[in-house]
Amino acid sequence: MKENLKCRPDSAKGIISLKMDEIASEDRLRWNKNDNKIYGICYQHGYSFPMDFESMDNLYQLRELLESGSIHRTKENLVVA
Repeated sequence: MKENLKCRPDSAKGIISLKMDEIASEDRLRWNKNDNKIYGICYQHGYSFPMDFESMDNLYQLRELLESGSIHRTKENLVVA
């Protein structure tokens, strides 16, 4: 990877444009059947709960954490292009 980032003196210089923005998302949880995961928990707190859907006990535990305020649903997503 480092070799790809080095600029050679004889190479042409270019400009890279990177755009970032936050967009609003629906305030709800989603289950993805392809990877069997629950999405919609904010990234700041998502690490504290396993997002794999294995049983209804996972959902009950997730509901308790949401109601107690330990974790919350995401309301914005970062988009980079």
